[in-house]
Amino acid sequence: MIDASIYIFLYIYRNEADYEKRWNVVMQQIIENGHYDLTSDELKFGARTAWRNAPRCPGRTAWNTLALRDCRHVTSVEEVFNEICTHIKESSNNGNIIPTISVFPERRHGRHDQFRVWNAQLINFAGYTSDDDVVIGDKGNFAFTKVNICILYLYIVYCSTPCYKFTSYE
Repeated sequence: MIDASIYIFLYIYRNEADYEKRWNVVMQQIIENGHYDLTSDELKFGARTAWRNAPRCPGRTAWNTLALRDCRHVTSVEEVFNEICTHIKESSNNGNIIPTISVFPERRHGRHDQFRVWNAQLINFAGYTSDDDVVIGDKGNFAFTKVNICILYLYIVYCSTPCYKFTSYE
C-alpha cells in the first residue's frame, strides 16, 4: 500500500521537495485523524486514472479531459441538490458535452451519512411495467423507478400536491 502511494505521489509531485512536503502533511494527517484528505489535484488525478483504466467504458478515451467538480465541502441535502443541478448544467454545456465528475464528501467510519445519491447516473431512462407486465423503458432501472414512484405517490397523497401523469418516456 505504501509503495503504491509513493508511486502515485511521485507521479503527481514531479520534484522531490514538493513530494516530501506533501508526504509529511499526509503522514501527519494519518497520525492525527487516521486518514488524510486528497488535494483537488490528487482527486483529479485519481478520477482521471480510474476512468482511463475502466475496461468496460467506451468513453474512457477522453479520460484526460475529465472535469472535476470538488463538492466535498457540502453539508446539506439542499447543497447537494444545487451542486447536482450545476453539474448537469455545466456538463451538458448547451449540447456540447463535457465529461464531468462531481465528488461529494466521502463516507467515514463512525460518521453518519447525511445524504446519498442512489442513481448510478444523474440522467437516465426509467423502467416500469405496463398493465400486462411488459417492461417499458430501461429494464435495468425498473427497481429504482418502482421505489421512486412509490415515494412520489406517498408525497402526492400526504402533501396534497397535484398529481403527475407518467408517460412511457419517463
